Amino acid sequence: EVITELGKVGALRVISRTSVMQYKGTRKPLSDIAPKLNVDAVVEGTILRSGNRVRITAQLIEASSDRHLWARSYERDLKDVLALQGEVARDIAEEIRIKLTPKERTLLTEAHAIDPEAHDAYLRGRYWWSKRDAEGEWKGLDYFRRAVAKDPNYALAYVGVADSFVVLGHHGHLPPREALPKAKEAAMKALELDPSLAEAHTSLAIVKQSYDWDWSGAEREFKEAIALNPNYATAHHWYSHYLVAMGRLDEAVNELERARDLDPFSIPINDFLGMTLYYARRYDDAVRQFRRGLEMHPDRVEFHEGIANIYEQKKLFAEAFAEHQQVLSLNKDTQTAAALEQAYQRFGYRGYLGKRIQSLEQSLQQAPKSDLFTVLFLAHMYAVLNDEAHAMSCLERAYDERNPWLLNVQVDPAMDSLRSSPRFRDLVRRIGLPLSSLDKN
Repeated sequence: EVITELGKVGALRVISRTSVMQYKGTRKPLSDIAPKLNVDAVVEGTILRSGNRVRITAQLIEASSDRHLWARSYERDLKDVLALQGEVARDIAEEIRIKLTPKERTLLTEAHAIDPEAHDAYLRGRYWWSKRDAEGEWKGLDYFRRAVAKDPNYALAYVGVADSFVVLGHHGHLPPREALPKAKEAAMKALELDPSLAEAHTSLAIVKQSYDWDWSGAEREFKEAIALNPNYATAHHWYSHYLVAMGRLDEAVNELERARDLDPFSIPINDFLGMTLYYARRYDDAVRQFRRGLEMHPDRVEFHEGIANIYEQKKLFAEAFAEHQQVLSLNKDTQTAAALEQAYQRFGYRGYLGKRIQSLEQSLQQAPKSDLFTVLFLAHMYAVLNDEAHAMSCLERAYDERNPWLLNVQVDPAMDSLRSSPRFRDLVRRIGLPLSSLDKN
């Protein structure tokens, strides 16, 4: 949590916990770690807990020389651990001669006593939440709820609940109409308890964007979050989703590059940066970004899916098909892969698309309420095949389900065949999205 506190200092660039934890317990020298995180100095420390007392020893080390710049020990009651972390952050900022603004000093000073068990549950929740898979997202929610039960005045615990429902609703594990109102309720409770929490403003912002379609309200909350904590990678990442929906792709890329700088190993940040470059039709840059993601996370299918989309737009259909098959291989879906291979060999890429559509339509009937990605992938394939009627049927279904990924529709190159359609233009109007330059032609 010292990372969170230091992140409130605008003059510092503080790397996210998700990326820092890649090096937990490593024996690599700091001179090797620092360039990968693009940092000049590293804070190391130990925490000793005895009963209701906690002792923190922190040291600041210059990465290039391994020289100790500063060290200090602190001891407090466990319930005052948040105040203690703020004190550590202030001391580090002063040691490296960063001038704190009055607002930053206030943010680092204000802290409420918390139940130690609630804080422990919150930290465990963040660990699971950051894994970004179904198991992690559900376990994270469980721990955050435990934290709320232990300490109903712990604002960050409500943020954790909100963020859990955000990702569960965005990743198809709960219907958006069920998950996102619960996310909003928890975010509002967090802000009621602590209006200065950047995390809470970020949670509220993504719901205002993805579910309420309150565009001005969403941007206002994102900007407030970034002002409160310029180093909060999730705020920059989720703000980029708003910017993509608005067609402000250059700004979105800038926010994502900032998020990647703060959390270089993040799977969703690296993936969405690749997707945004694809939406901007910077195809070569997008391929490089997805391949960078694969270097760090070789088993993640989303990077192969992104590369497949790019090859499809470049009409490199053999390469696109190979990437799609790699996704099925990683998912160990050999039966589907074999059927699609046969269709591709007999009828080419259009034959592959037809067979894939048939397979996914069947799976959609078996999971009709929560498969957000399948319905939009079907719309994508129908649009590539110039089948407006079926593509629009899928997009209308996504609209009815309040599918948050529908909001990228007006910048997605796969939808180019639909842009002159009155039904497509009407859909964009009902969502409240600005018409892209392509739609106006």
